[in-house]
Amino acid sequence: MKKILILATAILAVSFTSCSKDKDNKTNPLIGEWALLSNVEKGVDIKGVCGEYSYIIFTEKEIEVHSFKERVGCIEQIQKGGYTLSNNKIIFEANGEKSSASYVVNGDS
Repeated sequence: MKKILILATAILAVSFTSCSKDKDNKTNPLIGEWALLSNVEKGVDIKGVCGEYSYIIFTEKEIEVHSFKERVGCIEQIQKGGYTLSNNKIIFEANGEKSSASYVVNGDS
C-alpha cells in the first residue's frame, strides 16, 4: 500500500518533458524517459529540492518511477508497476492495488 501511494504521489497531476527521440511513438505518447517538472497535490507543488532529479520511464506496459527524497542528501527510490492510459489518466497497478492520476505533457525538446 505504501509503495502505491508513493507512486501515486509521484504521478498525481504532474507535468513531463521528453527527449525528441521519444516522440516517434504514435500509439502511446508516454513511452520513453520523462523528467518531472512539477508534482502538484491539492494545488501545491510538492516536488521539493531533490525532486528536480526525479524522472519516470514508461515502456509499453510498465512504469518505473525514480524519485529522490531529501534525507542526508538526495536518496533515490525506485518503484515499478504496470499501467494503462485512459482519457489523459494513468491507471497504474502495483502489489495488486490500482490507483490513477491525471497527467499533462508539456514540451518537445
